[in-house]
Amino acid sequence: MPPRQPLSILYVSQGRAREGAALGHARVRDALALEPPRVGVRLGYEEIRPFSKLERLAARPYRVPWGRDYYRLRWHLVRGLLARRAVQARVRAERPDAILFVTEQITFLMGSIQRRFPTALSLDATTYDWTLTLEGLPLEGSSPPELRRFRSMNRQALERAALCVCWTDFVERGVRRLAPTARTTVLHPGLDLEAFQPGPRPPDRPEVRMLFVGGNWDRKGGPDLVAALKPQLGDSVRLDVVTDHPVPQQPGVFVHRAAPASAELRRLFAEADVCCLPSRADLVPWVVVEALASGLAIVASDVGSIPELVGDAGLTVPPGDVRELRLALETVAADEALRRRMGETGRRQAEQRYDARRNNPKLFGLLEEIAS
Repeated sequence: MPPRQPLSILYVSQGRAREGAALGHARVRDALALEPPRVGVRLGYEEIRPFSKLERLAARPYRVPWGRDYYRLRWHLVRGLLARRAVQARVRAERPDAILFVTEQITFLMGSIQRRFPTALSLDATTYDWTLTLEGLPLEGSSPPELRRFRSMNRQALERAALCVCWTDFVERGVRRLAPTARTTVLHPGLDLEAFQPGPRPPDRPEVRMLFVGGNWDRKGGPDLVAALKPQLGDSVRLDVVTDHPVPQQPGVFVHRAAPASAELRRLFAEADVCCLPSRADLVPWVVVEALASGLAIVASDVGSIPELVGDAGLTVPPGDVRELRLALETVAADEALRRRMGETGRRQAEQRYDARRNNPKLFGLLEEIAS
């Protein structure tokens, strides 16, 4: 028999639409690079770069006298055209056996490419669900008029794919709700569990260290967290904040500019006792998986996939409910044994479901299946 040819997989990431955005997608690439593909698989990268001037103009809402401004659909059409041009050039040069798109957001106009090449979509949510979340609209029910065409294009992109790789069960339910005939499976990209490890936490430390990590201080619930902790801040509680956004100065709050997955960020996780993420809108935040791997107790809001990720490793509260958030924080702050049990549970959950070295071979197996 002739020697088996290497399987060629083209990985296409949206990249960073703006500074600090799409970090999850960048970390998918890092997770894939962490454990190289097995012999016989060749992985190529195509990263759709940040906003062009045309995209920035297309994404801007405008006042229109004749009705609604369909700026979200307009931006996706412009973004999709640029992405299609880049991917077409790559497939003409390389002709991959399969394509892995990290986010289906750039595949709305990829119909011709999806018909010619087997494609898999790696999803932390459907673009339609994320748009509803940002608008504060329910995920179930009829579509607003300005989003109906948007919804239809998203559904078609999902149904054209050979496989939708959903990061969580919550994401899979969203895909099935939008595109019932799409083929789905659940697999998280995973994390480097050797980089994020539980750290030594002295039992006699005079203060409980809480950690907040979020690029968007307001949407991730930073003001709610400070309000909930205010009676204890600077006394029995220290709050370390990792964000690029401005944070009001006050006793007990320490702001850091640690880069994603950096040694500084890993140190902050290792030194913390509790990870806090009271997001008002979120999907599959990486910070929760990093907290699980670091053996931290978690207090977070019950939005998106967060309850599924947290499991028995912490407490979840309604978004925007400062009173419930304060009670949850006081509960974990007052009970060191509870924090330890939650942290040990979280580490086990990370090892079972979110280990990149275990999940990568599964992903390559799925890609090999659709390529054949």
